[in-house]
Amino acid sequence: MQMNVKPIPTLDPRINDIRARTAEIVNNDILPNERKLWAGWRETSTKEERGAARDLRDSIKAKVKEAGLWAPHLPPEYGGSGLHFLEHAYMNEVLAYSMGAAALFGVVAPNSGNQSILLKYGTEEQKKKWLVPLTEGKMESGFSMTEPDSAGSDPRSIKTTAVREGDQWVINGHKWFTLERLFRADFFIVMCRTGGSGADNGRMTQIIVPKNTPACASCAASKSGDGRAITARSFTMTCACQPATSSAERAPAIRPRRIASVRGASITA
Repeated sequence: MQMNVKPIPTLDPRINDIRARTAEIVNNDILPNERKLWAGWRETSTKEERGAARDLRDSIKAKVKEAGLWAPHLPPEYGGSGLHFLEHAYMNEVLAYSMGAAALFGVVAPNSGNQSILLKYGTEEQKKKWLVPLTEGKMESGFSMTEPDSAGSDPRSIKTTAVREGDQWVINGHKWFTLERLFRADFFIVMCRTGGSGADNGRMTQIIVPKNTPACASCAASKSGDGRAITARSFTMTCACQPATSSAERAPAIRPRRIASVRGASITA
């Protein structure tokens, strides 16, 4: 059943326009094709069905970009449509009508969260290398915080460390249930501790770890009871990282202090 989205008299005309254009794509392109769009999630789907679903998703994404509605949470200079908070909120109200619709508008975890981290804390070089391709859909990402004996819901309990050695950071730890898109992450943002302890909140750093670094060895995927893949990954890491730039912003307590990028290094443990 299609949505009946009408203008709200008390809203700014621009917001009503965003709602209407979002609803048009949802009604005409997403709702009639929901079963085809997500065929790949069915174990019985064929290779042809999965290919057709991918092509259909790409065609809808192209329409979204043409309509100026892609990645609403990001500014235009980094590939987004630059919507303000309220504009984005009303768009989400419409997108929530259809399962998976937000992903076709460039808003999907963990990419959207990682994009926001890179936008706020990344250097221009990091934004060019990681943020822009991620927004363009040429990359996928993962967010790695949870550990076997410390819940990701409480970053103060994180035990993975990053220690400065010369002009590099060395990170050591074990992460699991890393959230990533369809096991296709090209890089992970790893939360680790750079000082202090859980008792005083310590100092936290988020480090970009490309998937092809040996630090990502021992990866394992899990499956749910019905056989569908769960987005979870477990790995141990000991790797050298390039230094954070001096221009990175420091933030208090358990917020990200800096983002550093991994430089090629071999796993030592």
